[in-house]
Amino acid sequence: MNILDYILNDFSPLTTQSTVREALKLCETFPITHIPVVDNALYVGSISQTDVLTIENKDELLKDSLEILNHFQTNNNESLLELLKIFADNETNILPVITNQEYLGYI
Repeated sequence: MNILDYILNDFSPLTTQSTVREALKLCETFPITHIPVVDNALYVGSISQTDVLTIENKDELLKDSLEILNHFQTNNNESLLELLKIFADNETNILPVITNQEYLGYI
């Protein structure tokens, strides 16, 4: 299976300079459980919608909450079975695709 054929980019990932408010807006716009976060196009993790809702200061930058990021991803060489396992293990409906730590999009 060539994962590159299934990569989506309906929204841009958040950056470490994004605010919690921006994360909330994405959660309201898209039915996703996690939001990818990048720093200079390099994937640093995903923040869950649940965690976004618990941060009181909505103007806080995501770089101040890096410790709550989830670290799951795939690359373009994974098997379908491995993808299903990653989705299930992380209770997510979005899976970042990276190559050499660079964020390509999500499936």
